[in-house]
Amino acid sequence: MNTKIEKGLLGLSVLLAMFYIVVALGSQVSGDFSSIGERVGWAFGGFLSGAFILAGLRLSKREPLVGGLLVVVGAIPLGFFMWWLIVVPIVALTVAVFGVVRACGFASKPGHLGTSQEAQI
Repeated sequence: MNTKIEKGLLGLSVLLAMFYIVVALGSQVSGDFSSIGERVGWAFGGFLSGAFILAGLRLSKREPLVGGLLVVVGAIPLGFFMWWLIVVPIVALTVAVFGVVRACGFASKPGHLGTSQEAQI
């Protein structure tokens, strides 16, 4: 993958994670939610989704399968709950695909445990 595109998508992924965390914080001070359950749900979902994306990006070099899975699990659910913002689900899908492609790229590099001869025996 082109390094400029990869850096741009990596930045987009971090921005989405930060957006999810800001949504979690905003849900606590916003008057839009009618119940405590909605506030707790948005806060929990936002923090968890943002943390999963950041952890997945961090882990994808050492554990590509786990890292890619965490990026997908972090990006997709909250993105679809925000369907009315139109851009968020599109960005969430883009980040999910980037997470998988990035993880596959790291997994296919020589010397990774999944591609070494010892692991294939």
